[in-house]
Amino acid sequence: RAETAGPFTVESANVAGNTLGRQGEHGWRERLLGALHDGRVQLGSFPVIDGAQRLIHLECPLRVQLDAGGPFEVAAHWLPLATRSKLTSEVDERALALALEAIARDGRPRCVNLSPASLADSGFAARLRARLQAVPRAAQGVWLEVHESAAADHFDLVREIARQVRPCGARFGLEHAGERLSRIDRLFEAGLDYVKLDGAVGHGVALDERRAGFVQGLVTMLHSLSLQVIVEGVADARDAEALWALGVDGITGPTVAMPA
Repeated sequence: RAETAGPFTVESANVAGNTLGRQGEHGWRERLLGALHDGRVQLGSFPVIDGAQRLIHLECPLRVQLDAGGPFEVAAHWLPLATRSKLTSEVDERALALALEAIARDGRPRCVNLSPASLADSGFAARLRARLQAVPRAAQGVWLEVHESAAADHFDLVREIARQVRPCGARFGLEHAGERLSRIDRLFEAGLDYVKLDGAVGHGVALDERRAGFVQGLVTMLHSLSLQVIVEGVADARDAEALWALGVDGITGPTVAMPA
């Protein structure tokens, strides 16, 4: 996903600094709150498919129209300041609400990313559960995920999210995973359904035996924990074929077209 790929942190920091300098934190916070209040938000849509080219779910990053009539901005333009303003939980809850509405309309499963900062909100997990419980049929099509770093740094908070949402039928997993997976103690206790490996992990796997061996080891380890394995950001058809041969359960990225 280009919107949350590797350069995200650097780009976000630069955008955040420029925006804050121009408008001030309070002014920017009011713009974001206004967008949420007025419904000036929408979900992106990027397919994740299995080896039979069937849709697993749609990845749905939130876009926000900060000014009425303006463009819908990707997360790199507003998430860092949402974090500073402690608004990430409100943003994440709105994204989940939009996903549930869309699932109710067309039945397609949708995946929403949760900010690691939202996990620090003591009522966040319970509010997610309440939203899911309110629409039990649509909840069956929800996939929720957090960055690998959240599980490494805040394991108990991640496990609590899983404990709250999975009984409602939602699936829960990690995204942008790879180098820190082996350092997450008690991964089997986290309450996960799946793991998305960062695009850098699978890049060039078709031509690099060492990389292929690394991916194979991760797939074997994660499958032993009964977790689905999805690879992000697959941009080369040769890599896609190699990843299927290594046993991954799904891929997403520029090579992936929306199933008919």
